[in-house]
Amino acid sequence: MICNLEYYRTFFMTANFLSFTKAADQLCLTQPAVSQSVKNWKLNWVVICLPDPPTGWS
Repeated sequence: MICNLEYYRTFFMTANFLSFTKAADQLCLTQPAVSQSVKNWKLNWVVICLPDPPTGWS
């Protein structure tokens, strides 16, 4: 799965400002859109970075 560059950009701005609201203002987005982008970035990051668990794990 390819991680969208906009998700990364939004995550970076949020981490830089330590605020969803300030990041949203800077990116000209709404705060819920920033929250959703960060959520999507995190989901993509986990898929890319974490290997599948061994079989038998539940």
